[in-house]
Amino acid sequence: MKPITLLQDETAPPWPAPVAAPSPLSTALPRRGSRTAAGLAISVGLHAALVGALLFGGFHPDFVAPPPAAPMVVELETASPPVPQREVPPGPEQVERQAAHPTPPDPPPVKPAPSAPEPVFFTPPRPSAPTDPGPAAPETTAPPVLAALVAPRAASNAVATWEGQVLAALEKKRRYPPAAQLRRQQGVAHVRFRMDRGGKVLWARLERSSGFTELDRAAVETPKRAQPLPPIPVERPDQVELVVPVEFFIGAP
Repeated sequence: MKPITLLQDETAPPWPAPVAAPSPLSTALPRRGSRTAAGLAISVGLHAALVGALLFGGFHPDFVAPPPAAPMVVELETASPPVPQREVPPGPEQVERQAAHPTPPDPPPVKPAPSAPEPVFFTPPRPSAPTDPGPAAPETTAPPVLAALVAPRAASNAVATWEGQVLAALEKKRRYPPAAQLRRQQGVAHVRFRMDRGGKVLWARLERSSGFTELDRAAVETPKRAQPLPPIPVERPDQVELVVPVEFFIGAP
């Protein structure tokens, strides 16, 4: 078959330009701007319908009240015995705290008051009674010779000692009461006295009675009358208490 060739007459008017036929895809799909506007309108309409339904449709949400708070429960129990605390070794903080606040030192020990010096007792032997006293001297004669203290005689071998010197000083100052001689009162009175290092008698009192008031009084006055006594040796304490017997006998040699 031969192709048909169309010849246009030059004298005839020109043919109109061909119009492109619309594409099926372009007619079926809307444009992008129109599609966004349509979606927005639909969303606004749905929200408006929902709000209207809530306002005019009698929809009221139910509010549920929260449950009441549970009351506080306090359990009272009897006090249990305290649990002994275990000793924990001090940590670094406690060591620093103790170093900042040191424990005060213990107070110095109180020195005990000096006790009273122990008394020194002299126990001289008593003189033996004469086997033959002989006839008694008449009362009109001179008073009998007073018996000297036996202690100095007993300490004659130790006259160089301090005790012997004290007894010798007491013997020199002993006085036999005349009234006791007339009544023939005899006995031994023990006297306790304290003296200082210089030989001063601080006090004297009766330790044991002789049985006669006059003899006891004379015995207590003997140390005071004999002071100052021989001073205390350096190896002895500053004060010394002595207990000495003062004997009164009639007719002793």
